[in-house]
Amino acid sequence: MSAVGTGKVGSYGITPSRPKPRGPESNPWYWNPNRVGATEAPLWFQEKLREVDPEGFVDVRWNPIRERWAVFYRNHKIQHPICQGWQLLFPIQYEDGSFMPLDERTLATLYQASARKWGNGREYFRAIEREIERTQERKERNLTQSAIDRAMPTFEHSQIRVGYGSSNGSKFSTYHS
Repeated sequence: MSAVGTGKVGSYGITPSRPKPRGPESNPWYWNPNRVGATEAPLWFQEKLREVDPEGFVDVRWNPIRERWAVFYRNHKIQHPICQGWQLLFPIQYEDGSFMPLDERTLATLYQASARKWGNGREYFRAIEREIERTQERKERNLTQSAIDRAMPTFEHSQIRVGYGSSNGSKFSTYHS
């Protein structure tokens, strides 16, 4: 007797299961600096971070679930029980989402967003807009170049030529004599 086509759930011996609910620790805001057990950044990095932010409004913690460092900013307006007054600025990772170690690139990113560099939020917003425009222009150029690269073999194939290899003249020359 075949179970194929019976349409019964579990006829193959596999019972469907619902995904298990994830706990609050899967939330990236969970591993904030107020969280007991949240691993601090190494001491050498904390010293460099204090040079950038002597007031201590910025902190870096390890997220063991995602296995990434995360940068937090103290924001007393946030009173959510998970966040506990800390705002997640960004996880420290490469653009493709892979692990990125702690180094000066993180400090440079923090400086790029700081009021010391831009003076106020409006100038920072304008800088972000300019960056978005540059990224879109670069993307459009790459797409145009990609289309040209894909089309060139077809275009070259459609060109008139005499046989294969180097040409000894026009293929129409024998028809005009």
